[in-house]
Amino acid sequence: MGSIKRGVFGLFVGLFLLVSIGFVNAEIIVNGPEQTAVNIGDDITISGYVLRTDDALGLLKFELVCGSEKDVLMVRSVSLKSGVKKDFSEEFAIVSLNEGNCNVDVSLDNFESVLEIKSSSNFVVTTALTGTVGINKENIQAGEEIKISGKSFKQDGTPVEGFAIITLKKEGGIYFSDSVEVEEGKVVFEINTRDVPGGEYLVTVEIRNGFGNSVLINAGSFVLINKIEVNAHTAKVHYLPKEKVKMEGTASVLGGKLKKGTVYVSIGEEKYEEDLRNGNFDLDFYLLNTITSGKQDINVRIEDEFGNFGTYTFSIIVDAIPSKITIAGAKEAINPGESMEIKAFLKDQAGEVIEDSITIKVENEDEDIFFDSVQNSGEQFTITLDADVEPGNYFIRGYYGNVEGEKIFVVGQVLKLEYSLDGQTLVVKNVGNIPYEGPLQIELESLAKTSSISDKLNLGVGQEERIDLGVGMITGTYDVVVNENSFEAVEIMGVKRMSYSWLIYVAVVWVIIMLWMIWKGSKKRLRKRIMKTMHSRNIVPKGKQGEYGGASMSRVISEEDHVKKYKAYMERVRGFKERARVNPVKKSGLFSRIFSKKQKVSSESLVVNNVFRGVKKEWTRDDGVRSYSESPQYQNRISNLDRTNETESEKKKKKDDDEPTGNMFSMFD
Repeated sequence: MGSIKRGVFGLFVGLFLLVSIGFVNAEIIVNGPEQTAVNIGDDITISGYVLRTDDALGLLKFELVCGSEKDVLMVRSVSLKSGVKKDFSEEFAIVSLNEGNCNVDVSLDNFESVLEIKSSSNFVVTTALTGTVGINKENIQAGEEIKISGKSFKQDGTPVEGFAIITLKKEGGIYFSDSVEVEEGKVVFEINTRDVPGGEYLVTVEIRNGFGNSVLINAGSFVLINKIEVNAHTAKVHYLPKEKVKMEGTASVLGGKLKKGTVYVSIGEEKYEEDLRNGNFDLDFYLLNTITSGKQDINVRIEDEFGNFGTYTFSIIVDAIPSKITIAGAKEAINPGESMEIKAFLKDQAGEVIEDSITIKVENEDEDIFFDSVQNSGEQFTITLDADVEPGNYFIRGYYGNVEGEKIFVVGQVLKLEYSLDGQTLVVKNVGNIPYEGPLQIELESLAKTSSISDKLNLGVGQEERIDLGVGMITGTYDVVVNENSFEAVEIMGVKRMSYSWLIYVAVVWVIIMLWMIWKGSKKRLRKRIMKTMHSRNIVPKGKQGEYGGASMSRVISEEDHVKKYKAYMERVRGFKERARVNPVKKSGLFSRIFSKKQKVSSESLVVNNVFRGVKKEWTRDDGVRSYSESPQYQNRISNLDRTNETESEKKKKKDDDEPTGNMFSMFD
């Protein structure tokens, strides 16, 4: 009976399980992690299994869930058999920066929807480490070492591998900071208190590992006792190069002021020494003229005869003095119209760059300005020259007060023509920077014929020449080709070519006629003057006393020379008397003189004896000049003429220079 009951009960349980399995498609069991708190970078283990009532192929996904934030830890594909458990056991590193209560969700989906999802037990993710650190002394003599030691652990209890930052703080300020490696959780560090100012210090130790987990531990405090307390200062903070610095300071120990010692001061490479008297010292020194501008540290060290010492460092500020301007980036040579990138630097006495504005100019050798702008020191800017600037040397000059700097560059030669059409007129313009001189060939092409125009150009910079393409051409439509430029379908109205060469011949003939008339007029005026002189019996003009027709008496060196010159003069007078006298045509007008016939007139007799007034009648040419030159009349006339010349020569000098002098000798030479 009992066995029958047990059989019936077993059958009932089997049927129940079969029915239950029919209603459950999948089951996920999740175990772990063992830790209740972990640090970032720690590993956790999640295990369990997946069970389904049918065969399935899907994805098994593991996600770290911290509040509303989710991070996928792993996704893998699984193949499930009906009724067969699929076990899993995975180890994950917590690399998410999310902190707080977290769990791991394990889900199964069939690529279309989530079939089942289960969560692990909760655990805390944190960056906090644990540990303890302390110091070995509470009172330390300056120069002694203080030992810091301790241990540090992660949340799971394993020792920390990382580093520790040890800091000494005094009155809220940091006086010392250093780092040391942490191995197997152990922190060991020794601080040398030499050169550390005395006082009470707080020691803090911050321990970190590679994943950002950390802990800040207060290791305790200690009092550092220095044998010498040093203090120093200057009269002011800002100084100029070469300026005198006045410094003073004090030195004290636990018992009061240090009465005797030696003070060593250094600034850069310069060092100075002074004696300490009753705890005080004064020191004056000059800054170098090339000292670097900005912050300059002054180091003070005091020692006594017992080996006690103390140091102190403070700073002054050296103001920059603009000393020079350097220009960088400029090309050695450019063409007109090109640009170049430039940087100008204003530098101080030590060659350091000063941030300020500089006036930049581009000038040629004649100091004509082509660029004028204000730029910041050290900033890049662009300089562009016009396309028509002349070739030659140019200068980029920088100005800052009395400070100047420059850089030279060369502008090259550019030979360039620009062609354009204005109706049927070809405009050729010199857009280069040097004059252009050369031939110009223009081709005009049409369906009927091809013609060419040759011309010679001589264009200055910026000049243009206009050429009428219709001159000598037949009216029509042409394609105009000049050098590499082409103008298509240009309507040209033919213009008959005219020759003006006959004007040249007319001008030449006119010049010849004018020159001939001037020459004839000049001869005639001279002849009239001579005739007037002879008719007035004044062969020796006023102001030219002692002359034969303008020949100076000073040139007569002897009586024989006197006779010789007189005879030569008379021969020339006789030759002049035999010339026919010509009267001008009385008609008016230029061409009346050219085409009218000259009329000869009878020669007028010249009375030679009337040439010299005041000569005795009984004296003739045959009597010789000697007797007359020695006569009182001749000597009196010469004296009178000399006196007249002294009063009138200056008044008539300018007029005589402009008009013919009546020098008959010079006319017949």
